[in-house]
Amino acid sequence: MKINAENERIKHKYFDYCSKANAYSEKTIIQMERSINRWDDFTHHLSYKQFSERNVLDFKNMLQKDVDENIIQPGTAKRNLKDLHKFLHWLRLIPGYKSKIDPLIIDYLEPSRRMNIQENNYSDKIYPTLQQVKIIWNSIEIETDIDKRDRVIFSLLILTGIRIEALSTLRLDCFDPAKLTIDQSPQKGVKTKFGKRIKTTIINFDKELVQNVTDWYNMLLEKGYGVHDPLIPGAVSTRQNGLCFSKSEKMGKQFIKSGRLRAIIKERCAKVGYNDFTPHSFRHAHLALASKLAKTAEEFKAISMNVGHENIETTFGCYGHLTQSQVENTISQLNAQI
Repeated sequence: MKINAENERIKHKYFDYCSKANAYSEKTIIQMERSINRWDDFTHHLSYKQFSERNVLDFKNMLQKDVDENIIQPGTAKRNLKDLHKFLHWLRLIPGYKSKIDPLIIDYLEPSRRMNIQENNYSDKIYPTLQQVKIIWNSIEIETDIDKRDRVIFSLLILTGIRIEALSTLRLDCFDPAKLTIDQSPQKGVKTKFGKRIKTTIINFDKELVQNVTDWYNMLLEKGYGVHDPLIPGAVSTRQNGLCFSKSEKMGKQFIKSGRLRAIIKERCAKVGYNDFTPHSFRHAHLALASKLAKTAEEFKAISMNVGHENIETTFGCYGHLTQSQVENTISQLNAQI
């Protein structure tokens, strides 16, 4: 199929704009490109100047059909619509496109109520309880500094709800042991979503885990790590003739790769039979625990801002989902109070 050169040029300009003006990560831009490419494939690379109501409705119906037939997940379809919606609104600012693209038709790209319901029904979000986190944590037998490091990974995940990319790029001076805060500052090299600075205060769900974090910080200082060195160091590779043959049990002073961090979490969880917990599930777990402590609107807002959300609806809409068993248990507890 012949590619539309004009479309490709304008897409490249848009992705460059998103990277520089909005500080979108490479991962986010790749996802946006996939969404727009899906539109291009559907329209057979029709010029964006020929944007029409019929194409929009047919595209939306195609995505709905794919969701209904379990070809794609509802969340993926919604992301495709959202990315295309943002792209077309930007495109209207470019000379030669404004008169060709009707903003009212762009709004047809909003996900349908049916698709929103399907997303909520797709599957219960699986995340660990605090007890399960402690089981994983205690299963890590301390023989080396690498074991100590792996324990603190789980401590930080559950106590802060931090994202993996940010955790892998934290420096020692991002942690304040007196205030028990984590400064997720892009100026210090921390990779946060959308490049936002996030000041996170540790929530004391478990005193042993909190102590684990401060002990780890002090140990790194005693070992000669500086304030610009990583809070979560990578392991030193065992090399021979320039080739890496095995993982070392010694820590270096290089930042751990986010892929390696994900692998550690997966391996440590699998060791105790928790194969369903993803790195991001610990963020859900953190917010589930924190929301149980909140009583006032101010406290709920503080929890939301503590993990970097600007909108409280994001926190308790996307992350506040209850499984069916949790709904039943909560209602049973309410009934018991009557």
